[in-house]
Amino acid sequence: MAGNFEIFQPLPKSARVAAAGSAYHDAGPKEAYVDGKMVSHKGWTALASFMRECLKLLGAESRDI
Repeated sequence: MAGNFEIFQPLPKSARVAAAGSAYHDAGPKEAYVDGKMVSHKGWTALASFMRECLKLLGAESRDI
């Protein structure tokens, strides 16, 4: 039995998302990702770009921000 076992390796996030029928975009740490009317980001370092993209979708102009 020794040495006769398999080590479970979880699938990468992109493969798990694809298996669920969706797409995965690996945005940079300061980058927001926009897909239609949905905006997402990884964490607090991308908050500025996330807010900028949200305001664009809402129709705010840069002078209004």
